[in-house]
Amino acid sequence: MPQRPMPDDGYQAAVLQHFEGLIDNLKQLWAKTALDSMGGRYHRYESEVLLLACCYLDALAGEFLDGKCSEERFRELLWDYTDRQKCDVRKVSLDALRFKLTEYSVRGTARGDRNFWDSQRVIDYLREEVEKRDYNVGDPTAHDPLVEDVVVRVKGMLSDRETCRHWEAAAERIYEASYAGVLYEKYRSSLVHEAHVVGHWTSQGGDSPFYLAVEGGSIELVFPSYFLIKTLEGIIANIFSNYWTPVY
Repeated sequence: MPQRPMPDDGYQAAVLQHFEGLIDNLKQLWAKTALDSMGGRYHRYESEVLLLACCYLDALAGEFLDGKCSEERFRELLWDYTDRQKCDVRKVSLDALRFKLTEYSVRGTARGDRNFWDSQRVIDYLREEVEKRDYNVGDPTAHDPLVEDVVVRVKGMLSDRETCRHWEAAAERIYEASYAGVLYEKYRSSLVHEAHVVGHWTSQGGDSPFYLAVEGGSIELVFPSYFLIKTLEGIIANIFSNYWTPVY
């Protein structure tokens, strides 16, 4: 991983102080509540907190990781600097991956690709894996495998010819379906470019990712706004306490 030289103490202190101030502002914004039509309270500026937290994560990735595109830096920052004991963002949302591979297969078939890889084999496997897990009991994210485990499993289901021709595209969709990838695509990108979260979202859920049941019997991975604040806080602490060296 490309690393920038360690700055002098004055610069490090200034950067740390700046981001600590941003986090304090986010917490104050998140704490502002209002009454809904049913008399309950809700976080009035939750979408703004989501947007700002994603922008700050993107800014950190650009500051500390050279090269690569924005999405790769964003994923790498989360993979290397988040506290994996609290939430391992290298995990893969199997239902998100199933959707991505289904979309990829449909596009390939529409192009008339007669040698298109047998994606249905992988899609069926993912559907079965999702159906046999009970996402309503305990920690729902505990059921999800890590990126490297999914890579090995899916690659083993492809023949040599298919692997040579389509593995790179399939692998990229596995990375996109990781928690860090979902956070970038459905939150960071959609909030910055479209001013809303793609798909379904709810403000319920505390400070840990969870699955939301949606129509059609599907599920979607949801990241509460306070989880993003805690993630941002933890990443900054890890960066500066470890002198910009990733924690493994």
